[in-house]
Amino acid sequence: MSPARKPEAMRITIFAVGDRDALDVSAVLGTELDRRGHNVILVEPDTPTTDPSTLELFVNAAAGADLIVSALHSQDEASCLAEAAGVPMVALHLEPGPDESAFSRAHGGGTRLPRPLARVLQNAELHAQWAPDAPRINAFRARLGLSPTSRSATDRMRRAGYVEIQAYSRLLVPSLVAWDERRPLVGFVTDAEAPLPTGAWVGGDEIFVDVALGHAVHDAVERVAARSGDRVVRGRADHVRLDGARMAVHAGTAATTAAVARAGIPSLVLSQSRAQAFWGRSVRDRGVGDWLDLADLADETLERAVRPLLSAGPRRRAAHLRTALLGETAVADSVQIIEDAVSVPSSRHRRARDLRTGAATTR
Repeated sequence: MSPARKPEAMRITIFAVGDRDALDVSAVLGTELDRRGHNVILVEPDTPTTDPSTLELFVNAAAGADLIVSALHSQDEASCLAEAAGVPMVALHLEPGPDESAFSRAHGGGTRLPRPLARVLQNAELHAQWAPDAPRINAFRARLGLSPTSRSATDRMRRAGYVEIQAYSRLLVPSLVAWDERRPLVGFVTDAEAPLPTGAWVGGDEIFVDVALGHAVHDAVERVAARSGDRVVRGRADHVRLDGARMAVHAGTAATTAAVARAGIPSLVLSQSRAQAFWGRSVRDRGVGDWLDLADLADETLERAVRPLLSAGPRRRAAHLRTALLGETAVADSVQIIEDAVSVPSSRHRRARDLRTGAATTR
């Protein structure tokens, strides 16, 4: 489904910096924006953002853009470029960040922290993330003719009024509160129409194991499955149809969690990071999965986690969740939000644009 209203064509630069999930979401939105007639430049650098060649690539790609869109790991640089050019920016978030209340659970081992304590921890984390990069970002700002800053990208984007698309579903994070037009929650952005390889179907009630977890996990799941006569199949969750599987064992990235949930089967998340643990707790809270720390994995703990997920209750709840998720229109909604970011700029964008064109009123 595409937005009904079609504005004039724009030049849109998308920085797809981060993991495969960030690239996939950026590519899906870029493809739809291109189909809508916009001139889209998708930037996927081969070098890290700390490399001077990457910054040069960013500067060149953003030149003349009407709008800059950025995944998480390039939002510092993207926000500087947008500020310097006086154009809007749209940020993409694939999971709640450290400044969002839902993510505070990850600080407390799954227990929601009191709001004052959560805010202190969130601010401390934002500062800890920003401090090592501050000299590099301020050097980049100086190159762009901007003054130094002591504020993180998160703080600067909030103060500038930049839109931050939350590209995940409230159906898996029902505790989200205080959302506004600046941080629209759209659902999981996936390419539901992308063709799959021939034969890419998991059927016959197998237990699916994502290859990202490695051979040791696959072997452990096979040992557990053999005790009950279940079969195990390996693959990449974003390259197969999972509808026929009994359940999926995966690492808990945002995209994989979304793929499994949209397939309507239970998840067992074996996490190696706090973000993955967040999604593991989310599926457990919804009654459609469970979560283990990969470092604590043993046959006994794995079997205790797998067995309940093969029962009727989790599978029924997973099927209901699938129906609800398929009703989301995340791609169409995101594209409309991106287009509206230019057609209805914030007051700061208007002032920057007027200064750039000499139309500002002097006092």
